[in-house]
Amino acid sequence: GYWAMEEQAGKLIRNRAAAGSALDGRLVKQARLGQAGPRSPDYPLFNNQNRALLLDTPAGWVVVSDPGDRSPLDFENGDSITIEAWINLRSLSEGQQVYILGKGRTNNPDVARENQNYSLRMRGVKGTARVRFLFRNADNRADQRDDFHRWNSQRGLVLDGRWHHVAFVYAFGDPDSALAVIDGQPGGGSWEMGGPTRKPPVVDNDQLWIGSSMGGNPGNSFQGGIDELALYRHLVPIERL
Repeated sequence: GYWAMEEQAGKLIRNRAAAGSALDGRLVKQARLGQAGPRSPDYPLFNNQNRALLLDTPAGWVVVSDPGDRSPLDFENGDSITIEAWINLRSLSEGQQVYILGKGRTNNPDVARENQNYSLRMRGVKGTARVRFLFRNADNRADQRDDFHRWNSQRGLVLDGRWHHVAFVYAFGDPDSALAVIDGQPGGGSWEMGGPTRKPPVVDNDQLWIGSSMGGNPGNSFQGGIDELALYRHLVPIERL
């Protein structure tokens, strides 16, 4: 998936990757297109008219439907994942965790409650926003917190009103492969909750959401700008990120 957020108006964002319109996104509630994204000359990779998605209060998000079994959105053991985005967080309180992108855990009917196939989030820690990757293993036992596996970056970024690039790479089944890249600087982190695991993640046909989770819970909803969001089925070289 590659959502460049270049649309000026409307309720859809185009997927510009090979999967095509099957992975187009639909805007929900306080989600607005046509907003100013990172632009030159401050951000020389972009032109001076680059546009972005704005997620406003109390919550706005984008829904991408899963095309079905074994779709491009489904990740299992042996699959590699890279998620990257440009973000401009407007607010993030201490301990708050907000979603950039997540598959599952939508609170949709007819799917398991804690069905997090994967997610990239930011968490407020000591005045910084740190990268967090979360997934639920396939056991997905009711009320079992240890079936979640959460990776936390050691360093973060400051909410300074500017745009920042964040990325995360991981090979499912290989907990040592996790790595974050923040503004071009790679860095490690550590696993918590269920800890490092080689267990496969839970997989189903639930939606992928950009910017929120759990039915649009404001406490987990991203507030600010998102641009150039990409989801890869391989490990993008760290040198490129």
